[in-house]
Amino acid sequence: MSPRGSRPSSSGTVVGRERSISGANATAVPRRQGSLGSERMHDKSSSTPVAPGTPAELLDGRSRPILLASRVQTNGVRSQASPSSSMPPPPLPLMPPPPVPPSSSQSDAAKTTKPPPQELSYTEKRDLWVERIKMLTDATIARAEHMRLTQEVEKYQRMVRSARYSSISEEDQARLNAQLSDVTGRLNAKKEELNAVLPRLIDADFWGATVNSPPKLDEFRKEVQNVIAELSKNIQRLYDQYEELRTNGINASGTPMAVDTPGLQAHEGPPAKRRRLSSGETTLAINGDDQKLHGIPSGEIGEIRDRVLEMEGRVADLENEIVERDHNLLEEVEDLVAQRMEEEQRKPKTEARPKSPAPVSQPPLPTPNIKRIEDELATTGNQVEELANEVANLITQMAARDQEHAQLAKENQLLREHIAALEKQQTAASEANKAEIQALSAAVQSYISQAPAQASPPPPPPLQQVPSIDEILTKVHPPLIQTLHEDMEPLLRETHQTIQTLLQDQLNNVYGTLVSKMTPTMKTVDVVAQWMDRVRRGEPFVDNPVQSHNAQ
Repeated sequence: MSPRGSRPSSSGTVVGRERSISGANATAVPRRQGSLGSERMHDKSSSTPVAPGTPAELLDGRSRPILLASRVQTNGVRSQASPSSSMPPPPLPLMPPPPVPPSSSQSDAAKTTKPPPQELSYTEKRDLWVERIKMLTDATIARAEHMRLTQEVEKYQRMVRSARYSSISEEDQARLNAQLSDVTGRLNAKKEELNAVLPRLIDADFWGATVNSPPKLDEFRKEVQNVIAELSKNIQRLYDQYEELRTNGINASGTPMAVDTPGLQAHEGPPAKRRRLSSGETTLAINGDDQKLHGIPSGEIGEIRDRVLEMEGRVADLENEIVERDHNLLEEVEDLVAQRMEEEQRKPKTEARPKSPAPVSQPPLPTPNIKRIEDELATTGNQVEELANEVANLITQMAARDQEHAQLAKENQLLREHIAALEKQQTAASEANKAEIQALSAAVQSYISQAPAQASPPPPPPLQQVPSIDEILTKVHPPLIQTLHEDMEPLLRETHQTIQTLLQDQLNNVYGTLVSKMTPTMKTVDVVAQWMDRVRRGEPFVDNPVQSHNAQ
């Protein structure tokens, strides 16, 4: 192994990497592939070799001491060395060889000691992918929730930093700060959850796709292929036997193949249909005219034809079963994935998501149960749609009721305004009566003071004292209020009773309709949920989950 320095080439050029040279006046000289650099040509100082006993501490950096011969004194022009030049190549540098690296056999042995990774089975790959899908779902939902909470925190922070924050009341400020603290706490919790999920995704191994089919399906396909091959051989053998019988019939009858007889021409019709064999190479045609021409027994021909048709039907049925099984398997996988996504979307966003449980191998679901569940789900969807229409109608009716209630409230307001106007009129009339009584009293007093004092008139009969306006109002106010109450109370009671009756009828109708419609739907949903829980736990299947639920 060559040292880390320049190496002479056949053309006189130096091939090497950039190195630093330690010496008396040596400087860092870049050395590249090609001829010697001009910097080396300009260096006029003689290189002083480094003594072998020079300590390693005096060396510059990681450079190692090398011994250089005397340099060529040039005028700065790069030497143009060619293969035909008589200039000898520079000598090899005198430096000890580097330490020998560790043998590759040791590293190879260390590598070989590590056992190769074991290939996972189809079930293990499927369970691994189920767990990975759960991890991806958790990470996606956590990230979406984290982004939403981040935007909400930024919104509250902008509100706190706004200029109008100082102008609102202290109660509103405290409420806003409490909401900000709550959202910040939820954001931190969601961030911790996301930080806990992401390392699990990062630490996961390579996610290879499960390209291969289930082992049972491969075995089933091989069996079907073997059965089809055997049936093809049997059909070919039957065809050979038919040809042999046909040849024997021709030789026995001695009649030529092509016979144009009036009877045959009269009964000639469209040729019989030819049914393709499963091998795709030969065809078989049987009709009644050939039987009559060649004298072949009709019983044997019919038996052979029935066997051929039966075998072809079995082959077609097997092919259809293979295609249908693949299609049903894909549909089951798609249904499971869609159902899992729907369950994740239905979960509330605020609740803490539990950790992903250990993967549980789920056996393939029977196709009839899935079809029955699909039918039940379709029926449930139709019922929910009908309920939605009925709820929309109820909302429309409630809007009409609200308008009627608004009209009654408006009439009540008008009645209150009318009562207030009557009270104002009564107050004005009382004030006018009071002013009139005061004027009459003043006139009487003036008349008495101006009367002549010549003869004292006989004392007038005692006059009844006129009550004051306050006394009149005190006596009149209670019966007036009582009269108004007696007049308005029946009207208000009737209005209240009417409104209460309408609301009670409406609530009874809504409650009865919703309960009658939602009861079968809720039962169906409970049955489906219990059935899915049993599927997850790996419990044995029940042919009729509705009957099992009713039995419980």
